[in-house]
Amino acid sequence: MRSAPLAARLCTGACIGFCAPELDWFRPCFAVGLTTTTLVVTALLLATPALLLRNPGIALKLTRISRQQPKRFSRATTRPDRWAFIYFLFYAVVAVRHVLVFARAMFEKPDGIYTGVLTITATCLFTSA
Repeated sequence: MRSAPLAARLCTGACIGFCAPELDWFRPCFAVGLTTTTLVVTALLLATPALLLRNPGIALKLTRISRQQPKRFSRATTRPDRWAFIYFLFYAVVAVRHVLVFARAMFEKPDGIYTGVLTITATCLFTSA
């Protein structure tokens, strides 16, 4: 994983970051009670990975990567190679797909609030017979 491109690592981190709060800390909050105190404790516990930056090796590597990225971005935009185009195309397709799916994730009508993703899936499954 350490040799993976930055974009792939960021996407992986984003997915893990979306799941971690619910899986690790919000369940106990709901068990104890969702109060300001439990939310503050949860926020502090979720911020603990920032303590990794106290490790000089990790901080140096992060600094080096963040300094290299503008050069890599400039090179990818001015002289794109095949892999840069493939990465761009992949992430563009994923972004468009997310916009199309989540644009109908929830919508409001005069008689209520509806979710569209499940409705579209269920309609396609049950009306095709």
